[in-house]
Amino acid sequence: MLHCFHLTTTDSEEFQEQMSPLVGACRVAPARRIRFDVSVRAIKLNTLSLFTVKAPSLTVDLAPAHRFIGLNIPLGKPFSITESNQAYEFSDDVHLLRPDRHFHLEAASECRVLAICLYSEQVADYASKLSGSRKPFELTARTRIPLSAATRTELVRRIGGLWADLQRDDPALASDTNLAEREDALIASFLLATQDAEPTDDRSAEKADTAAIARAEEYLCTHLARPASRAELAATSGVSIRTLSRSFTKRWGMGPMGFLKARRMDGAYRELLGATPGDTTVTEVAYRYGFGHLGKFALEYKRAFRESPSATLRH
Repeated sequence: MLHCFHLTTTDSEEFQEQMSPLVGACRVAPARRIRFDVSVRAIKLNTLSLFTVKAPSLTVDLAPAHRFIGLNIPLGKPFSITESNQAYEFSDDVHLLRPDRHFHLEAASECRVLAICLYSEQVADYASKLSGSRKPFELTARTRIPLSAATRTELVRRIGGLWADLQRDDPALASDTNLAEREDALIASFLLATQDAEPTDDRSAEKADTAAIARAEEYLCTHLARPASRAELAATSGVSIRTLSRSFTKRWGMGPMGFLKARRMDGAYRELLGATPGDTTVTEVAYRYGFGHLGKFALEYKRAFRESPSATLRH
């Protein structure tokens, strides 16, 4: 479900009121003695919110005990964050805001930020399912997230890609299946980028026995036309998603989500082959199986079945 708003205002109270459903109570003002002038675009999904903020200068104060984990990504302009009396400058790296930290952002000349709020309770629940552990969720990453590791680069690309896609007026990208799985992938990417990795000993892969993989395969094959969650997949199989991914790769040459995509392509093929052209369309079938980019779907479909989706429908 999407909730979007675009606001350009010179009234700080109006800005705070609009942002309250996303971040809670905050205090906002210009960083210099100039007229307050801010533009924000925001989108609230089920488990997270994204927004961009642009202003000639800006200070933001947020008290501790907020209900989300925040990521702030500079968009070409640096900003300063003060937490626990420690100042940090950000120009390329990503800022991580913990729920228990006081947050003070200051951009004295110009502020351009892409921010994401991941709601803490849902992230904690997701993390326990993803890892298969009953230990309480504990955020281990530091305030600064350097973009030196591949998992962290992937995280920023997922955030940027989701934000860019949500700006487009495309019904496929706003479908329940697509949005749920994009959120799912982003939260999983966040946890991989910010949490300590599990041991990579090959013996951990052996824990995902034949029965666990079979349960995972059954779960995925029954979710071809509706959202599939990595967390639910881990809970269903009884092993962590990392362990399951290694086992799927060993067995199928691809991870669980790659396996799901392949089975969805097979499902779309069967449906198109059995359909009557006047009763359905390629677009409807592609959307139903979670393919948000029709051009990409057509290319991958032709690579798999050596004909276009429309050709299959005409058979």
